[in-house]
Amino acid sequence: MKRTLLIILCILQICICRAQSTITFTPTWTPQAQFAGYYAAIEKGFFKSEGVNVRIKHLKVGSKKTPCDMLIDGECDIVCISLLSAIQMRDKGLKLVNVLQTSQNTGLMCVSTHRLSDIKHLNGKTVGTWKTGYREIAEFAFKENNIDIDWIPFLQGVNLFVAKAVDATLGYSYNEYIQLVMAKGNIPKSNCIYFSDIGYNFPEEGIYVTEDYYKKHYNEIVKFVRACKKGWNYCRSNPDDALKIVMKYTRMNNIATNPYHQRLMLKEVLRLQQDYSSAAAHKDDISTFAPVSKMTFGKAVKQMQKIGLINDEIKYDDMIRIIKD
Repeated sequence: MKRTLLIILCILQICICRAQSTITFTPTWTPQAQFAGYYAAIEKGFFKSEGVNVRIKHLKVGSKKTPCDMLIDGECDIVCISLLSAIQMRDKGLKLVNVLQTSQNTGLMCVSTHRLSDIKHLNGKTVGTWKTGYREIAEFAFKENNIDIDWIPFLQGVNLFVAKAVDATLGYSYNEYIQLVMAKGNIPKSNCIYFSDIGYNFPEEGIYVTEDYYKKHYNEIVKFVRACKKGWNYCRSNPDDALKIVMKYTRMNNIATNPYHQRLMLKEVLRLQQDYSSAAAHKDDISTFAPVSKMTFGKAVKQMQKIGLINDEIKYDDMIRIIKD
């Protein structure tokens, strides 16, 4: 009797394991606090409790690949990228759909060696930018204001700016800006322009899948999204433990960083997730996860068409999916 019961239990366990889908997820960049919610969803068992197995496959340091390259090559199933990048890829024929919007604001900024009372002061200047992209919002601002920029590409880091090899550099408030402050000390606010402050506050990171994957794996996507929300809300409520989890992942992947940098990054990433148009966003213990608004999406598409970043008019309903818990 005991032997029969043991066999039955083993068979049930095998069936449960087979029922759990394995999802490969690729974030925007290498391991850091920018992706803390996804690490927490793994470490705290939120994915497991939803019945999905998730493997995070990061980009490699120095890689010229993007998450969408990984998706096209079949190396992952789900990616984390910015709204504008996703719109561009949709225009190029990769039918991406947004299933969760995490970031509600852009952290993109431009830091100059000199005072910047107006963005037009960058006309004719050399500006550092990532080789792998991520500068679409800046291109909006510069092209709409007839500003000619001499782009100087870099893979990562702030060495070009610190060495005064460029007049200014693009960076994110949760990453490169923190690195610059750590390297140079206090940077005057007058030397910084936040694109969110000058009319270009497009939401950044969201979770995307292809239309085909969405149709075939809808149930798994719902579970994935639900676990991601739990992971991010855990980080908001438990920042110290979230930091420990982040440092575990950076050490596993030999990323040169430190807890001080990652703590500041986590704090800023969580701030950018707040939807400040909502009254609920004033509560520090929640993430709103508001979907991209039709107005914001339409504005992005029109501006991208205007400056030649895309050719076709991408429709909101074709790209934005709202997953309800």
